[in-house]
Amino acid sequence: MITLVSGLFLLGGCETRTFQYVSTIEKTLEYIVDQEGSFSESYILYASGFNDELDLPDDAMIVGVYIEAFSVAASQLEGNEASSVRLTCYAGEDEDLFVENLEVPVELEFSFMPMSGLLTAGVSNIRQDLEGFVVSSDPPAIAFRIEGDSAPEAGQRIHSTIHIELTVTVGYEQESEFLASGL
Repeated sequence: MITLVSGLFLLGGCETRTFQYVSTIEKTLEYIVDQEGSFSESYILYASGFNDELDLPDDAMIVGVYIEAFSVAASQLEGNEASSVRLTCYAGEDEDLFVENLEVPVELEFSFMPMSGLLTAGVSNIRQDLEGFVVSSDPPAIAFRIEGDSAPEAGQRIHSTIHIELTVTVGYEQESEFLASGL
Protein backbone atom coordinates (compact mmCIF):
# COMPACT_ATOMS: atom_id res chain seq x y z
CA MET A 1 0.00 0.00 0.00
CA ILE A 2 2.81 2.44 0.91
CA THR A 3 4.50 1.63 -2.39
CA LEU A 4 1.30 2.43 -4.27
CA VAL A 5 0.90 5.82 -2.56
CA SER A 6 4.59 6.67 -3.09
CA GLY A 7 4.26 5.74 -6.75
CA LEU A 8 1.30 8.03 -7.22
CA PHE A 9 3.26 10.96 -5.75
CA LEU A 10 6.22 10.24 -7.98
CA LEU A 11 4.02 9.99 -11.06
CA GLY A 12 2.44 13.33 -10.25
CA GLY A 13 5.81 14.88 -9.43
CA CYS A 14 6.40 18.32 -8.05
CA GLU A 15 5.91 21.69 -9.61
CA THR A 16 7.57 24.98 -8.77
CA ARG A 17 5.39 28.01 -8.35
CA THR A 18 6.60 31.58 -8.18
CA PHE A 19 4.91 34.01 -5.83
CA GLN A 20 5.26 37.79 -5.89
CA TYR A 21 5.57 39.88 -2.74
CA VAL A 22 6.24 43.48 -1.76
CA SER A 23 7.91 44.88 1.31
CA THR A 24 7.78 48.56 2.25
CA ILE A 25 10.14 50.39 4.59
CA GLU A 26 10.12 53.96 5.87
CA LYS A 27 13.47 55.47 6.83
CA THR A 28 13.61 58.79 8.66
CA LEU A 29 16.80 60.78 8.22
CA GLU A 30 17.26 63.29 11.05
CA TYR A 31 19.47 66.36 10.97
CA ILE A 32 19.93 68.60 14.02
CA VAL A 33 20.70 72.14 12.92
CA ASP A 34 21.96 74.75 15.40
CA GLN A 35 23.29 77.53 13.20
CA GLU A 36 22.92 81.21 12.57
CA GLY A 37 22.52 81.60 8.83
CA SER A 38 23.38 79.01 6.22
CA PHE A 39 24.09 75.40 7.21
CA SER A 40 25.12 72.05 5.79
CA GLU A 41 24.44 68.71 7.51
CA SER A 42 24.89 65.06 6.45
CA TYR A 43 23.24 61.74 7.22
CA ILE A 44 24.68 58.35 6.22
CA LEU A 45 22.28 55.52 5.37
CA TYR A 46 24.02 52.12 5.52
CA ALA A 47 23.08 49.15 3.35
CA SER A 48 23.47 46.69 6.24
CA GLY A 49 20.99 48.51 8.50
CA PHE A 50 18.58 49.14 5.64
CA ASN A 51 18.58 45.47 4.64
CA ASP A 52 18.23 44.31 8.26
CA GLU A 53 15.08 46.43 8.62
CA LEU A 54 13.77 45.31 5.22
CA ASP A 55 14.21 41.67 6.35
CA LEU A 56 13.72 39.94 2.98
CA PRO A 57 13.95 36.13 2.73
CA ASP A 58 17.41 34.84 1.72
CA ASP A 59 16.04 33.31 -1.49
CA ALA A 60 14.13 36.45 -2.58
CA MET A 61 14.61 37.38 -6.24
CA ILE A 62 14.40 41.18 -6.49
CA VAL A 63 12.18 42.43 -9.32
CA GLY A 64 12.16 46.14 -8.49
CA VAL A 65 12.97 48.86 -5.98
CA TYR A 66 10.66 51.87 -5.94
CA ILE A 67 10.76 55.18 -4.09
CA GLU A 68 7.17 55.74 -3.07
CA ALA A 69 7.62 59.09 -1.33
CA PHE A 70 9.93 61.70 0.11
CA SER A 71 8.42 63.71 2.98
CA VAL A 72 9.90 66.44 5.13
CA ALA A 73 9.24 68.18 8.44
CA ALA A 74 11.12 70.58 10.71
CA SER A 75 10.58 70.67 14.45
CA GLN A 76 11.54 73.69 16.51
CA LEU A 77 14.11 73.44 19.30
CA GLU A 78 14.77 75.97 22.07
CA GLY A 79 16.15 79.27 20.81
CA ASN A 80 15.00 78.90 17.22
CA GLU A 81 14.26 82.20 15.45
CA ALA A 82 13.41 80.92 11.95
CA SER A 83 9.80 80.44 10.89
CA SER A 84 10.94 78.33 7.92
CA VAL A 85 14.05 76.82 6.38
CA ARG A 86 14.88 76.73 2.69
CA LEU A 87 16.48 73.37 1.81
CA THR A 88 18.56 72.02 -1.03
CA CYS A 89 19.26 68.28 -0.82
CA TYR A 90 21.87 65.99 -2.35
CA ALA A 91 22.52 62.24 -2.17
CA GLY A 92 25.03 59.65 -3.30
CA GLU A 93 28.72 59.55 -4.07
CA ASP A 94 28.36 62.21 -6.77
CA GLU A 95 26.07 64.34 -4.57
CA ASP A 96 23.17 64.23 -6.99
CA LEU A 97 20.77 67.12 -6.44
CA PHE A 98 17.25 65.82 -5.72
CA VAL A 99 15.44 68.92 -4.41
CA GLU A 100 16.30 72.61 -4.57
CA ASN A 101 15.08 75.61 -2.58
CA LEU A 102 12.27 73.77 -0.82
CA GLU A 103 10.74 75.93 1.92
CA VAL A 104 9.73 73.98 5.03
CA PRO A 105 7.93 75.55 8.03
CA VAL A 106 9.59 75.08 11.42
CA GLU A 107 6.82 73.88 13.73
CA LEU A 108 6.45 73.18 17.45
CA GLU A 109 4.87 69.83 16.66
CA PHE A 110 6.00 68.73 13.26
CA SER A 111 3.97 66.87 10.69
CA PHE A 112 5.40 65.44 7.51
CA MET A 113 4.53 67.06 4.20
CA PRO A 114 5.38 65.68 0.76
CA MET A 115 8.57 67.07 -0.74
CA SER A 116 7.54 68.99 -3.83
CA GLY A 117 9.75 69.81 -6.78
CA LEU A 118 11.77 66.60 -6.67
CA LEU A 119 14.33 66.39 -9.48
CA THR A 120 13.90 63.26 -11.57
CA ALA A 121 17.59 62.58 -12.26
CA GLY A 122 18.55 62.81 -8.58
CA VAL A 123 15.67 60.62 -7.40
CA SER A 124 16.48 58.07 -10.12
CA ASN A 125 20.10 57.87 -8.95
CA ILE A 126 18.97 57.39 -5.33
CA ARG A 127 16.64 54.59 -6.49
CA GLN A 128 19.54 52.89 -8.31
CA ASP A 129 21.72 53.13 -5.18
CA LEU A 130 18.89 51.67 -3.07
CA GLU A 131 18.49 48.84 -5.57
CA GLY A 132 22.23 48.20 -5.17
CA PHE A 133 21.67 48.09 -1.38
CA VAL A 134 19.03 45.40 -1.72
CA VAL A 135 20.61 43.30 -4.47
CA SER A 136 24.29 43.30 -3.45
CA SER A 137 24.86 45.78 -0.56
CA ASP A 138 26.76 47.93 -3.05
CA PRO A 139 27.18 50.80 -2.47
CA PRO A 140 27.72 50.07 1.25
CA ALA A 141 26.30 53.51 2.18
CA ILE A 142 24.53 56.55 0.75
CA ALA A 143 25.32 60.03 2.06
CA PHE A 144 22.37 62.43 2.16
CA ARG A 145 23.37 66.08 2.56
CA ILE A 146 21.10 69.04 3.18
CA GLU A 147 22.06 72.66 3.03
CA GLY A 148 20.02 75.78 3.51
CA ASP A 149 19.23 78.90 5.44
CA SER A 150 16.36 80.46 7.32
CA ALA A 151 13.42 81.73 5.29
CA PRO A 152 11.89 84.06 4.34
CA GLU A 153 14.67 86.12 5.98
CA ALA A 154 18.14 84.61 5.62
CA GLY A 155 20.65 84.67 8.48
CA GLN A 156 18.35 83.96 11.44
CA ARG A 157 19.24 81.42 14.13
CA ILE A 158 17.99 77.98 13.17
CA HIS A 159 17.71 75.50 16.02
CA SER A 160 15.66 72.68 14.59
CA THR A 161 15.53 68.99 13.85
CA ILE A 162 14.89 68.43 10.16
CA HIS A 163 13.28 65.09 9.35
CA ILE A 164 13.28 63.59 5.87
CA GLU A 165 11.20 60.45 5.49
CA LEU A 166 11.96 58.11 2.62
CA THR A 167 9.39 55.42 1.75
CA VAL A 168 10.77 52.56 -0.33
CA THR A 169 8.96 49.50 -1.69
CA VAL A 170 10.80 46.39 -2.85
CA GLY A 171 9.09 43.90 -5.15
CA TYR A 172 10.43 40.36 -5.04
CA GLU A 173 9.60 36.82 -6.06
CA GLN A 174 10.01 33.60 -4.17
CA GLU A 175 9.70 30.06 -5.52
CA SER A 176 8.03 27.19 -3.67
CA GLU A 177 7.62 23.54 -4.63
CA PHE A 178 4.27 21.79 -4.43
CA LEU A 179 2.98 18.38 -5.34
CA ALA A 180 1.75 18.57 -8.88
CA SER A 181 -2.01 18.72 -9.18
CA GLY A 182 -3.93 16.67 -11.66
CA LEU A 183 -3.98 13.29 -9.97
